[in-house]
Amino acid sequence: MNSRKFTILATLTLFLISLTFLYGCGGQDNKSGTQVNSNQQQAEEQYKIRLNHGLPQEHFMALEIQEWADLVEQKSDGRLKIEMYPSAQLYKDPDLIQAVRSGVIEAGATYNFLFENLIPEFEPLVFPRIMTSTRHMHNVINGDVGNILMSRVEENDMKVLSWLYWPVETTGTISNKPIHVPSDMKGMKFRTTGGIQAVLLKKVGASSSYISGAEMYMALQRRTIDGGLQNNFAHVLDRKFYEVSPYYTITKMGQTVDLIIINKKFYDSLPVDLQQILVDSGREMQEKSVTIAEDRYEKLLPEMKSVMKEVILLTKEEEESWDKLSQEVWQETLDKADPETRKIADEIIKMR
Repeated sequence: MNSRKFTILATLTLFLISLTFLYGCGGQDNKSGTQVNSNQQQAEEQYKIRLNHGLPQEHFMALEIQEWADLVEQKSDGRLKIEMYPSAQLYKDPDLIQAVRSGVIEAGATYNFLFENLIPEFEPLVFPRIMTSTRHMHNVINGDVGNILMSRVEENDMKVLSWLYWPVETTGTISNKPIHVPSDMKGMKFRTTGGIQAVLLKKVGASSSYISGAEMYMALQRRTIDGGLQNNFAHVLDRKFYEVSPYYTITKMGQTVDLIIINKKFYDSLPVDLQQILVDSGREMQEKSVTIAEDRYEKLLPEMKSVMKEVILLTKEEEESWDKLSQEVWQETLDKADPETRKIADEIIKMR
């Protein structure tokens, strides 16, 4: 009897051990299968990124932004989908940074001078005549200055994916009369993009008005302004400013860069490989952008000369008068600036 009980107990024990082993293996296989399915699902999932900017769809900078978007979609095999909203369809330029920062839209492309109020270290980028060329600007952005500014943007819940360049060589002042030296602006009113330009105008007895680029044609036509202090060939040609303001002087009164930015929390939520594709595509487009910008001066100068009454190229002596005024304004601004902003300006000047 004892032998029989022992046999039954041993059989039951072996049975239970077998069940435990089979269940354990099955559970492990199921866990592994779940992980594989999760990874596969993530690899197949499509992520939509809405991107707003303020430029007309056919503007040269809008085309660069679109080329970056196409590159992202191509490199991600369609897993990243950039939904483009040009001409400020969702947000106007002054409101876009906050919209991206808060996450109500995933991404945007906007101007460097619109970051000044949020991040003071951006201010030296718009100092008149601080950049000698587009290549100088590119070297600045690719160096320590760019790294500092990008880290400041990340501290404010956004990430910079690319810097796209407006050519310094085509930056100038449009007006209703010829301008050769700063004193020629006395008594005139100009559209400006920032506070330092207003300071410069005040020093020569001129005044400033902050209006959007979209409003500028009407303002020039109605003579509510006499010109725009900082423009470029593309704006004049695309927006047909030459119809209402016949003179253009290449003064290099400021530098414009378009930053493609993305909400940091949204970026961090993406799979790591897609994050890298966004960054790599941005770098690739940035390198291409500097070459495009450098070529635009030679490409567009003949067209500018054909539509303007006069395109004024400054003499050496005239250049020196603009440099003297600009540097006075830099110094006055930096005397009131914080140490980090002064450090940024010093680095830009050192690289001239």
